[in-house]
Amino acid sequence: MRSRTSSLVGLRLALILLAGLPAAARATDYTWNAGGDRTNWFDPNNWSPAGGPVNAGDGAILNTGGPVLLTNSTPVLASVVVSGVTLTFSNWPTALQATNVILQPGSILNHSACDTNALSSNTNRVLIVCSNLTALGSITVDALGYRGAVNAAVWGQGPGAARDESGGSYGGSGRQPPAASTGPIYGSTNAPIDPGSGGGGRAAGEQGGHGGGAVCINASGHVLVNGTISANGADKNNNAGGGSGGSVYIACRTFASTNGTLRAKGGTSGQTTGHTGWGGGGGRIALVYDAAAQSNLTASAAPTPDIYAGGGWALNRSGRPGTLFFTDAGFYPSADLTLKGGELVIPGFSTWAPGSITVNGGVVIFPAGLQIQVTNPVSIGRNRGGIETTKAD
Repeated sequence: MRSRTSSLVGLRLALILLAGLPAAARATDYTWNAGGDRTNWFDPNNWSPAGGPVNAGDGAILNTGGPVLLTNSTPVLASVVVSGVTLTFSNWPTALQATNVILQPGSILNHSACDTNALSSNTNRVLIVCSNLTALGSITVDALGYRGAVNAAVWGQGPGAARDESGGSYGGSGRQPPAASTGPIYGSTNAPIDPGSGGGGRAAGEQGGHGGGAVCINASGHVLVNGTISANGADKNNNAGGGSGGSVYIACRTFASTNGTLRAKGGTSGQTTGHTGWGGGGGRIALVYDAAAQSNLTASAAPTPDIYAGGGWALNRSGRPGTLFFTDAGFYPSADLTLKGGELVIPGFSTWAPGSITVNGGVVIFPAGLQIQVTNPVSIGRNRGGIETTKAD
């Protein structure tokens, strides 16, 4: 057994060695200046001081220039602050890793399009691994999923791809009969990571809509979304099918939002008389959190996000709703609530007593057997709203 004296000597030696490390090995805050190739995160000349945040514990500030391209994972940085800059992720494994990630208003995170390869392992997504995320800007991957079909005879890209004017499928179906024209529903409900699938095409120049992209946030602590996270499928106002919505997956200890937005809507299509395209199916959104910790937070400040994964609208040809997963019913307390589209998937959600329910913007599917007692009227808006109690897909 080592003596206490030898342990202290070892500690003093370690401190002396640490003090003698060169400056480059210590944590440093780096600011993006676009002084090198102007886009590559890993070009050392794009940072001030030169070298960039290459060591664990460094800080990164992106507040000028851009767009910035992140092609490989960062080390675990102390902080990343993005302000007024677009940061684009490329390659599926690429992760922005930091203790604290802050997206200021005006900042945009997105990823390269997924239309180069139908395998998720060879495509792109936004992946953030952190302790805490503050999203006041936007993470926008609309229409960056799998490619739509170039004409009626071929299929689009992705597991739920469509052909012949049909909408792409993901959490909900693109709905075009016969079934041979519509791809299947796919992916995980409670941990969705896939991009959305492409819609079917029609004639030359009427390519199907691209699916929505993929956003994955893995936070060990708190996530605040007061901005927008969007993974919508592409709209097609012609005879082609809309792309399916993509995925938004947030895993955290606690979640807060004051009128932030999470959406993975299917692309619209055929919105005027004479058009024959079908709307894309809704994507998948999942909020996974520590139920006890979230309950304590919700008791004092209930999150009020705008969350929807409705199917894309078309003239009598709308796509089906995607899925909205929550760890528990804490997001649906006994209060007035407006719903905008999606199938609610909530473990243990068997009774609900809201003050009122307003459905406006899409079809909402409640869990089978859910008992609802509403004090005030239920309002279904004229803007394509609807209620179902069992899933028809």
